[in-house]
Amino acid sequence: MSRYLNLTALVIFCFFYVDSNAQTLGIRAGLNMANMSEKYDDLEDKETDVNLGYHLGVTFELPINSFLYFESGILLSNKGHKYSIPSIAGEQKNQVSLYYLDIPASIKLKQNVGKKLKVFESIGPYVGFGVFGKIKREEADGSSLEDVEIEWGEVNNGGASYSRTDFGLTFGGGLEYNSLLIGFSYDLGLSNMDPFDSWITKKNRVLKISVGYRFVKKSL
Repeated sequence: MSRYLNLTALVIFCFFYVDSNAQTLGIRAGLNMANMSEKYDDLEDKETDVNLGYHLGVTFELPINSFLYFESGILLSNKGHKYSIPSIAGEQKNQVSLYYLDIPASIKLKQNVGKKLKVFESIGPYVGFGVFGKIKREEADGSSLEDVEIEWGEVNNGGASYSRTDFGLTFGGGLEYNSLLIGFSYDLGLSNMDPFDSWITKKNRVLKISVGYRFVKKSL
């Protein structure tokens, strides 16, 4: 319970801090289609199955000039992947859900295509901090096993250990109409999510579809 209270307090603090400093404040939420790129030693890269999730949070914009903007914020993002392993029953299906607080730092280009309609593209780095997660397990016969809580860092927990810090690039685009926006983005993880940093390399891959609303605007 305490981790959820701490998370709520952090989001509230960030909301009021951003509100007092940003020219444009907004909210954003949407669908995540997450998986991982895995590489075992010198073998070819392999993509795991997609784990559906969500993201939500607050964002802010600062103008650089008439068409370039700096955009950042803080978003709770559900990452992870799905994979299967052999078991006594035949095959065990595993759904890994990793929840990160992501902080992007993007440059955003906007172009007018109508009276109130704009097209935008953005690119920049992001850093994420793992807050909680779990693995849901299911046997081939459909029976569910007990969920496994994610441990962050070098903890021997039967494959349930992942790196807490994620770093990578995010890029995307979309449309803005007045205060409403709809867009997509792709997070290309560059950090190894395997905390033991051994012969296995795991990197996050997340395709996001977002809707948002800009509801605070101030003159600097």
